[in-house]
Amino acid sequence: MPMMIQASPTAYSYFRAPTGDAALANRDYRGASSKRILVADDDASIRGCIAIVLTRKGFDVETAKDGEEAWTAICKTEFDLVITDHEMPHLTGLNLIRKVRNASMDAPFILISASLPGPESMLVSLIQPGAVLAKPFAFGSLIKVVFSLLRQDPPERALT
Repeated sequence: MPMMIQASPTAYSYFRAPTGDAALANRDYRGASSKRILVADDDASIRGCIAIVLTRKGFDVETAKDGEEAWTAICKTEFDLVITDHEMPHLTGLNLIRKVRNASMDAPFILISASLPGPESMLVSLIQPGAVLAKPFAFGSLIKVVFSLLRQDPPERALT
């Protein structure tokens, strides 16, 4: 079984992950390099892990440590996808999404959080196009959502 990283504010812990979705996180994809993804999370370990996994898939990844830094990056650069935590200082993930939508920007979002700010069905309607993932999540699940939102199919070899 592949190993997954469970990040916490003080340390990393490792646990055995099931095959399937989690296995997708360990496979390299090629051909995704033209897609730019912004990852915003105030937890450096989670932000870093997501960035590493996505970079291994061939994506061009930038990171932001909070909502304001993410907003600044979005204003300067066009992203194909934004992955944001909800609970961040200065500007929450949900308020970042609202700000982006009010500016008529339509990049898809993935909102991640340990405590979602409302029922998932309500959040999905607010962030369309987008998705909601509750922490903790398997990196393989994140990868599936990323490829789905970018309307790219991972290579067949990655699905076996």
